[in-house]
Amino acid sequence: MDLTVVDYVLLAAFGVLAIIGLFKGFSGWMGTVTGAVASAAVGYFSFGYCLSLAAASPWVSGPCVRIAAALLDMLATLLTFCLVRSLAKRFFSFVISQPFDALLGLAGGIFLGMVLTVLLAGTAFFEGGKLTEGFLASNSRIVHIAAVALEAQLEGSST
Repeated sequence: MDLTVVDYVLLAAFGVLAIIGLFKGFSGWMGTVTGAVASAAVGYFSFGYCLSLAAASPWVSGPCVRIAAALLDMLATLLTFCLVRSLAKRFFSFVISQPFDALLGLAGGIFLGMVLTVLLAGTAFFEGGKLTEGFLASNSRIVHIAAVALEAQLEGSST
């Protein structure tokens, strides 16, 4: 099986994600995911409040109200991310013992690499063709294998 440059880059990404997962651990992955979800929810739902707060401020007026509201919202989401990530990481590290936590983090990094491969195979949808006819699937053996498996799964679920 001849590997292309894209395959080597993808394998390097798998290795980097696996090493990051090993050092970060499952608790680190779950802390990051939980913090990202919580901060996205806070950012989405708090923009209206930040907009009214910025409009009521005597220091901000005119077109700068939306910019000030966006900055307030970004600050709220950043604080939420840091707080929730820290709490979730401590919770999961308390629940899962250390060697198992690192191994689950390694598996999480490998899983993230697989998700990356599937997303790269799915870029053919933007080209309007079949998954196996996409640019990345035609230039990478690993992405092509993922595209063939995805097409078989999609054709099997539609019948």
